[in-house]
Amino acid sequence: MSVYDDSVPQKARLFFTTVIASGLAFLGFSLFSAILHEDPTWLILASLSLVSGLEFPVRLPFVRDKTTSLTITIGDMFVFVAILLYSPEVAVVISVIDGLSANLKLAKAKQLFRILYNLSQLSISTFLVGHLFYWLQGARPPLDPVTTEIHFWLFLNLGFCALLHFLFNSGSVALAVALSTGRGAGKLFTDNLLWASITSVAGAAAAAIIFLTFTDTPFFAVVVTVPIILLIFLAFKMNLNRVRQAQQHLEKMDQLYHSTITSLAMAIGAKNQHTQGQIQKVRGLALGLAKRIGVTDTHFIQGLRAAASLYDIGKLAIPDYILNKPGKLSEAEMEKVRIHPSVGADILETVNFPYPVVSFVRHHHESWDGSGYPEGLKGEEIPLGSRILSIVDCYVSLLSDRPYRARMNRDLALALLIQEAGKTYDPKLVKILTGHIEELEVEIEEVEEMVPPTLASSFDGPLRNKSSQERDIEQTVFHNIASTQREIQAVYEISQALGQSLNVAETMSLLSGRIKRFVPYAACSIYLLNSEDDRVLPHHVVGMFKDILEGIEIRLGEGVTGWVAANNKPLRNVAPTPDFPNLETLQETFKSCLAVPLAIDQRVVGVITLYSDHPDAYLEHHQKLMEATAPHSASAINNSIVHETARQDAYKDPLTELPNVRYLNVFIEEELKRARMMGYPVTLLMMDLEKFKRVNDEYGHAKGDLVLLTAAHLLRSQLRKSDVCSRYGGDEFLAVLPGVDKDLAEQTRRRIQTAFDEKPITHIEGDPVQVGISIGFALFPEDGLEADTLIAVADRDMYEDKISRFEHADSPADVIHFERRRE
Repeated sequence: MSVYDDSVPQKARLFFTTVIASGLAFLGFSLFSAILHEDPTWLILASLSLVSGLEFPVRLPFVRDKTTSLTITIGDMFVFVAILLYSPEVAVVISVIDGLSANLKLAKAKQLFRILYNLSQLSISTFLVGHLFYWLQGARPPLDPVTTEIHFWLFLNLGFCALLHFLFNSGSVALAVALSTGRGAGKLFTDNLLWASITSVAGAAAAAIIFLTFTDTPFFAVVVTVPIILLIFLAFKMNLNRVRQAQQHLEKMDQLYHSTITSLAMAIGAKNQHTQGQIQKVRGLALGLAKRIGVTDTHFIQGLRAAASLYDIGKLAIPDYILNKPGKLSEAEMEKVRIHPSVGADILETVNFPYPVVSFVRHHHESWDGSGYPEGLKGEEIPLGSRILSIVDCYVSLLSDRPYRARMNRDLALALLIQEAGKTYDPKLVKILTGHIEELEVEIEEVEEMVPPTLASSFDGPLRNKSSQERDIEQTVFHNIASTQREIQAVYEISQALGQSLNVAETMSLLSGRIKRFVPYAACSIYLLNSEDDRVLPHHVVGMFKDILEGIEIRLGEGVTGWVAANNKPLRNVAPTPDFPNLETLQETFKSCLAVPLAIDQRVVGVITLYSDHPDAYLEHHQKLMEATAPHSASAINNSIVHETARQDAYKDPLTELPNVRYLNVFIEEELKRARMMGYPVTLLMMDLEKFKRVNDEYGHAKGDLVLLTAAHLLRSQLRKSDVCSRYGGDEFLAVLPGVDKDLAEQTRRRIQTAFDEKPITHIEGDPVQVGISIGFALFPEDGLEADTLIAVADRDMYEDKISRFEHADSPADVIHFERRRE
């Protein structure tokens, strides 16, 4: 079983092992010498040292590192007294007793190797300093208080050795921490240990006082000196309390700093629905990868932690329609995307981070081969933190859904990383990530399980201790950000979708489909207002009981939908039963609804009503989202209606309201194409009114128009719904009859002519007007394969039919009129 844990680097283990082995050797030799010492009174000093270590230790935590500390006692006084009155070897034993008691009191949770290291370096420093003192004095231990000459050099040598003793002990602590964490030993020493040198100086001074008074009354010397040392110690402890208060303030500021970082990161994540929740994964993988490659520098780790939370802050400068675009970006759009690392770095540069955050963010899109941006750095020119973020960001993104692609599985994502190793990514980092990915993901899952499943779960450890009220506020704030972003995204997506079609049915279908992505419903009805009879009618229904809902007619002002249409105000979570008062099935199924008016400049054109089979199904943000999209939806639907009406007018004869020649030409081509594919017959009827010229001559063209309009209605009544009848020009009509063969065509001709011959077509000024009709037909494919050919055949056949009918005609003028038109 190893004495060291996995967090201790190899070079630190070698150093610790060397110091511990040397220190134990010094301690063994010193203990043997102390036991054989001729004056056993050193045991009194050992007892006092044990008491001071157990009862009066002071723990000095390192700045920004709660896991590392230096323990100080008043035992330095007893160590120097032992050097003066006994020997360096006795002083070694006393220093170890003092150190061991202090460690047992304050560091019960320390690893064994750290306790052994502390005791070993005390043994070495005390042994060497003790012998150095006697070498400087030119004497052999111990000093005799009676015969030793008291002069300036004694105090100078003692003070110099006390300072060396402090420097050796504190320096070895700083070096041990530096080797373990990767931080600079010099800065650790100056920031955390230098000011504590007062204890060694005070201990040496107290030892000198005891030594000077020991010749007359040794006991009195101790009694007088100990209170002085205690006063020094208490003053030191008071100053230490001030230092601790300053450190606590620093910790609070540090916590506030991390809270700000995390809050900002969460706000960014809430804004972008596709990256929401990825911050924890990116940060966890980045820190785990840094640990696997042996990074122990706390300064670097803190910078990486902050950068992993804020590396995408520059995307605030990229329009949402680009970030959420489902298709390929244009070059201009890519240029906007490429600026986000520089923008993010510029934003963060104003914060004056104490860690290397800005450079990590600025270069996290650089590529190993130099093809990245913004500066085209290559290889190890790219900061290590940026290289780590680049790989981790890519991996997490590949495992997530994006507007332009679905998520990938882990094996495919790793395969893509390996493929890009040496091109986009650092090959060494790719190898380490792919080799440890399973354990890294387990670590992330363990961290996520420890945090409550709320939006505030992104907070680091200190922030998890917030009150439930604070967490509720935070959750509400970030929920509102995310909700607002969803509204913006919904409006954008619906606007984009509705702009793709000018067909009313397609527009409504797209609208209901897009709404489903953001607002739940069991059924969706899009009602349009019929202002002529003050009713709202369903023009598009999807979901449950579609067939029943399509048959509903609601009067303006009645029911939920009628009230919304009349008042131009939405209703949420009301019972929808007034919309279908006599339909028990719907009343039992639908428990709540959300109805939002479709209005253009305060003019209501319709209502979107969402029905749910759950009570109180709709939240406030659902209503806000529907209200935000309603103006766009109303405009799109209105535009579709206007466009469809205009298109119908363009294909409609204004007098008879039958399709005109323009529409007929398009329809014939499409119908013949289908007939060729499906193999069914098509008949074309060419029709011309008889005796129509006499109506114009006797009654005028206005009365003639009335005859044309009445004839058109009569023709439609004699044809099937699937047949298309159009006004071909003047008093001529052309009909297309899909699926009709020769026999049926003949039957249709006789039926139409009989209808015209049996009764007056209309009455003008009290006189009945009798107008006959000549009809010819052509069959596809027997008479031709093209429209022009079929029309010509039908026209000849109609001419023959008119000649045969005019053999019994009353007026030869109609025949002449017909001939002229034919020529």
